Amino acid sequence: MRIALVSDLHGNMTAVRALEKDLARRGADAVWCLGDIVGKGPNSHLTFDWAVKHCALILRGNWDEGIALRKFRRDVFYYEQLGEERMAALLRFPLEKRLTMSGRKIRLIHGRPVMEGLQYIQDLSLIHI
Repeated sequence: MRIALVSDLHGNMTAVRALEKDLARRGADAVWCLGDIVGKGPNSHLTFDWAVKHCALILRGNWDEGIALRKFRRDVFYYEQLGEERMAALLRFPLEKRLTMSGRKIRLIHGRPVMEGLQYIQDLSLIHI
């Protein structure tokens, strides 16, 4: 089984149309989306609908969550374009998927959720140059 992993569609239907052609050329049996289907581009409603129709799995990305929770005050355009039903659906997508494939444990995630600030993984003051 050939599974295509895609992510970061971000409302870009031009890219999604090119993606469709590539998926057909490669003969993918299933498409799994690792998040960020909305935001940034002009057609979030269309990329949302495409993902729901074509992806067997959709994970919630940081933009999906941020838009659905209305964290971006200036991005009212996306809220109005998506509508309440799609906005609610964004929050129902899982944050991760764990599976075993060919004897290997796999964890699929988009990345970090929306954060108030940066979270450093190490204290740079400890590094001596």
